[in-house]
Amino acid sequence: MIYKVFNIKKYYLFKDENNNSYKILKKIFDQYETGYKKGEEILNLDEDFFNEILKESMFLDGYEISLKSIMKRRKTQNQVYENLIIKGYDKEIISEIIEKLKSEGYIDDLSFIEDFIEYQKNEKLLSRIALKRKLFYRFGKKFGDENDINFSIEGIFERIYPQEDEIDIAFKLLHKYNKLEKIKKLKNDKKEKYYEIEENNFDSLINEEILNIKKFLSSKGFSYKTIYSILKLIKI
Repeated sequence: MIYKVFNIKKYYLFKDENNNSYKILKKIFDQYETGYKKGEEILNLDEDFFNEILKESMFLDGYEISLKSIMKRRKTQNQVYENLIIKGYDKEIISEIIEKLKSEGYIDDLSFIEDFIEYQKNEKLLSRIALKRKLFYRFGKKFGDENDINFSIEGIFERIYPQEDEIDIAFKLLHKYNKLEKIKKLKNDKKEKYYEIEENNFDSLINEEILNIKKFLSSKGFSYKTIYSILKLIKI
């Protein structure tokens, strides 16, 4: 026997004779002819019918909760799954919710991770090491399919951010923080002899700035190969 307890915002809360609780969306429950009248404490309803209503409510509730969460911040399939598991949803219902969200385009793991890498690379100007660290922290190393190079986290990363792209990113970062301006000025001054300073002093100042750039790029996680290439180009 099902006992109706009270209203909780958008839900009806029920309990059975074993004190098990059931939360059902009002908009789901009210659309059925249950025979329930306001004020009654006992719900005379077939158990199978009640379970059907309960399942429908759980599906819609889980879907709406997940969609609201996704609209606030994009989520992977696994993140949606884990969130619903924590909230106590049945695995079968979770699978149905995820399939609906995927079919509607709200969950697209491949697109999500591609966009994430592109943004961190081109807008945040992260080094490969820094981006990969952030990538694993956000998605985990088991994201995607490790057996499919096109959909493994390593495969996607290497495709979007190959080693040769890091030089361009490093240069953009140096320009962003005006790290090349002083060297450029020193080289011009040396060439034009604008200051009456010995040539060796110019070289010493330039080398000092080059060392600062090396330290800066190293602190950002850029590889030795990238730093070496940058310094070689700067010295030309």
